[in-house]
Amino acid sequence: MYTRKKCLLVTNCTGDGITYLLNMSDDFHQRYETRLVICDYYAQVSDHLQPITDIVKGCDVLVYHHPDWMFTFTTEARDAFERHLAELRPEVVKISLPYAINQAFWPFAVPDPRNLEMNRPPSRHCHSSLPHLPHYQVGDGYILDLLEQGLPPEEVITRYLALDVSTVVDLEKMMSYTITSSERNERSGTVKVADFLANQMRVAKLFNCHNHPSNRLLLHMANQILSQLDCRPVPETILYRLQELIELEQPIHPSIGEYFGLSYANAETRYAVDRVRRLTFAEWVREYVYLA
Repeated sequence: MYTRKKCLLVTNCTGDGITYLLNMSDDFHQRYETRLVICDYYAQVSDHLQPITDIVKGCDVLVYHHPDWMFTFTTEARDAFERHLAELRPEVVKISLPYAINQAFWPFAVPDPRNLEMNRPPSRHCHSSLPHLPHYQVGDGYILDLLEQGLPPEEVITRYLALDVSTVVDLEKMMSYTITSSERNERSGTVKVADFLANQMRVAKLFNCHNHPSNRLLLHMANQILSQLDCRPVPETILYRLQELIELEQPIHPSIGEYFGLSYANAETRYAVDRVRRLTFAEWVREYVYLA
């Protein structure tokens, strides 16, 4: 009977892309079957382990976010999480995965309270994969502040497109924090990203939005997992064959792209902001301001 070992991933949405890429390794696919439990909120990581205790105890490999990466872990959640880890069989391979964030390219990223307004007009972009009401998973605090001040939409659009973000945000400090926080938090982890971010973030697209890694960063993490399991890596050429595994792309303000010298983020760059639209930054701003 053909059997494979069990690899359990308990992660945020990052694990969806990681799981796909792991299975693109012939060695891994032949040796392991995967089970993914997605935890979208920090405390859920520990909450989910208790209901799936039997799955956890039966796994041969556990891939998870180390508590050092969980910025809002309470003491109780952390203790519960580490208690679950201690109950694993000694032979279980435990691989901790980063929760990578880059606020420097999206300094105004916030939840959009307009998503909760039930009387907002219906979306014109009707599609089976999209909500019938306009919904922006990542909002823009700068735009929301201007709208809250009562500025007309057209003035908000004009003002934001003309803004040099570096004059109102210390972008270099935010970039430094992205790297140093990664360095600090991965000291106790097994999968590393800090050096990769520092060396590649300005020349290669590593994030689709402030907390969604691009395929390139997902591949960097997946190949480290494969290495620890003595599986051959997935070649970089796969990047040319895939759509983004973590789909949402958040447009980068062109002045930020110019500040950091990003060849992949300028005024003409188009972003897959959902399953239907590919918009430039200016087009996205207009749709966002008018909640289209």
